[in-house]
Amino acid sequence: IKKIPLNKYKKYTVNFVVCQLCALLTAVWFRLYLHPSKTSPFVRHVVATLLGIYFALFCFGWYALHFLLQSGITYGIMILTGVEHMHKYCLVVALGYLSFCQITRVYVFDYGMYSADFTGPMMVITQKITSVAFEIHDGECVLLPHLPHWHRHHSCSQSCETQCKTILLGFTSSQVCV
Repeated sequence: IKKIPLNKYKKYTVNFVVCQLCALLTAVWFRLYLHPSKTSPFVRHVVATLLGIYFALFCFGWYALHFLLQSGITYGIMILTGVEHMHKYCLVVALGYLSFCQITRVYVFDYGMYSADFTGPMMVITQKITSVAFEIHDGECVLLPHLPHWHRHHSCSQSCETQCKTILLGFTSSQVCV
């Protein structure tokens, strides 16, 4: 049995624990000072998005740019393509980019050495991207009376621009699978 040197991973463990504690404190601050009755949804979404980007950069360094790039490309697809096909395009592009990042991480970079594994959180972001795309498609294209009640509950409209960005990059998003 090969012994794993823990001091090699100490930096990443400390970053993870510090980021988790900061996220918990930020959530309390967010609830107290940015309460929905005190601030507008736009301000809450902007703050959550900026915190999410900061936490991702803190935990993953420059690998976090992959999160921004994937979210930006698929968000552009959501804006530029028609609602009828955007869910399919977003699924293909998000899974393709995730596959590309995983393959380059495994085969191009040294797989035996530990690097910040950003592909785990990227899988969650891929799920969120495709979920948002399918929810917008269901809310805009499919006739709501024809949807089951549980399906109707999860559909949304394309006009929720800041909410989409917050779903993809919000500070609670960066904490999943860090």
